[in-house]
Amino acid sequence: NNITFHYPGTWQIVNVTSPNAIVAIADPNTAQNGSPTTLVVVQKPDVPKGSRIDDGDATNYKSFLNKTGYTELEEGNMTIDGNVILENIYKSDNDQKQYRASWYAENGNIYVILCCAKISDFQDQRDKFDFIIKSFKLV
Repeated sequence: NNITFHYPGTWQIVNVTSPNAIVAIADPNTAQNGSPTTLVVVQKPDVPKGSRIDDGDATNYKSFLNKTGYTELEEGNMTIDGNVILENIYKSDNDQKQYRASWYAENGNIYVILCCAKISDFQDQRDKFDFIIKSFKLV
């Protein structure tokens, strides 16, 4: 899929079953019942080439999350190498996890970098999530 990014040396590539997911990495030290609770999934939404993150995809994603028991905590953006990254942070009381969805668009392609950790661990994982997101590039 012509992407590259860095991740912490102790993390591992894991099987991914999420819709439109192309790769997932996880911290094996957070495993509970055989599944890691801290992970990052890179998704390539099925949208027409040339779509922009402000074309409604992020809005639809946000609407979906709000309708399925997630609570939005933050919304914002950052710029990495001239690309604006739209971000939404959510929590789920159902699974006691917090999620950070970072929308990245370049050359007409959109990617979502979805970071996830237990609510109690999320703040401690932020630097690792930032490291991964800021290193994301198309090749």
